[in-house]
Amino acid sequence: MSVSKVDQNELPEYLVPFTLVFYGTIAGATAVTVLAAAGHHPKCRLVRGQIYSVAYSTAADTIAIEDGGGTDAATATQSTTANTATALTLVQDQYFDRNEAICISRTVGNAGNAILVEVQFESID
Repeated sequence: MSVSKVDQNELPEYLVPFTLVFYGTIAGATAVTVLAAAGHHPKCRLVRGQIYSVAYSTAADTIAIEDGGGTDAATATQSTTANTATALTLVQDQYFDRNEAICISRTVGNAGNAILVEVQFESID
């Protein structure tokens, strides 16, 4: 099976991918962090993402990608093996309007943990 190339004029106008990245440091706190403030991103949907375990110590971190109101779009738990990525589990087909924030909620399992989270979105208008 082969994948053919798509010409630029065949791409739908709304398909504009962008990526947001979060780095949770060692000795970081359990908190909600705004990745993109309301009004600072297009209307979009969450397509995919991953949590990368940089450092792990005894209990895993958990994260949720959510809107400014706290509705989860995706969740994931840090791998117990350092240098290992785990895909986010999409909770629902979540759309983010321009007037709502895109946030990450991190629950720290142990102060010795460090994570890197990458999430990809597509604009939809």
